[in-house]
Amino acid sequence: MYRRGLTAIAMLVGAMSVASAVEFRAAAPTAESMVATYGWTGFTVGANAGYGMSRRQLHVVDADPTYFPAFDGGETMPHRGSSFAGGLSVGYDKQFGSVVMGAFASLSGLSASDRTWSRNACCGSADDRFDTKLSALGIVGLRAGYAIDRTLVYATGGAAFGRMSFDLTDDNKYPNGSVNVGSPTGQKSATRWLTGYTIGGGFEYAVLSNVIVGFDYKYVDFGSERWNMSTNSYDGSGNLQGKAKYVIDTRNNIAQTVGVAVKYKFGGM
Repeated sequence: MYRRGLTAIAMLVGAMSVASAVEFRAAAPTAESMVATYGWTGFTVGANAGYGMSRRQLHVVDADPTYFPAFDGGETMPHRGSSFAGGLSVGYDKQFGSVVMGAFASLSGLSASDRTWSRNACCGSADDRFDTKLSALGIVGLRAGYAIDRTLVYATGGAAFGRMSFDLTDDNKYPNGSVNVGSPTGQKSATRWLTGYTIGGGFEYAVLSNVIVGFDYKYVDFGSERWNMSTNSYDGSGNLQGKAKYVIDTRNNIAQTVGVAVKYKFGGM
């Protein structure tokens, strides 16, 4: 009887030990559950730096032939420029499972400029100088992406705003700087904000719970812009001839930026 009692107790203890082990294994966290999933929801502020490019076609629509004989209607001149681009951004993202959607705004400065000369129709000299420059790029848009823990791949789209300046100088000089006839005979400058659309994409990685680094590309199309301008025109002796008027279109105004970004996200994981 005593031996049977000990045997029963031993069997009960053994059964309880096995049950406890099975329960412990079932409740023990797996390697996957021990890795926390990063949360992308929150407000962000950031800085970006990279490379900016712009291009456009200058098309002479109309000009006063009395003062600007070089402006032959239909003349087209390509302009391309590139420079360093850097700026700031703000945004907000909301995560739905693996899908992340958000809104953002950014403003970058750059100096993508170019210069060409128009060949004078009467004398064959390149005495009319054209300068264009894209100096600022602002974007307000939306983005949608797919998150795999701390990595986010996304696409963007929205409205774009670009600050462009246009300068024309009737300086009677060749591109090499030698004087053709007299001194500069007229100069006109204009600056305005262009509007257009942007699409792009990139990826980000959360190196810390509040610090995000990434790579971003954006394509911007500003379409065409017409410049109606006029300037005083002088002869080679510096005498005022009158007011020269001209109309020039900047067509296919395209800008592209590519670079890296660092963001701070408010709130933890």
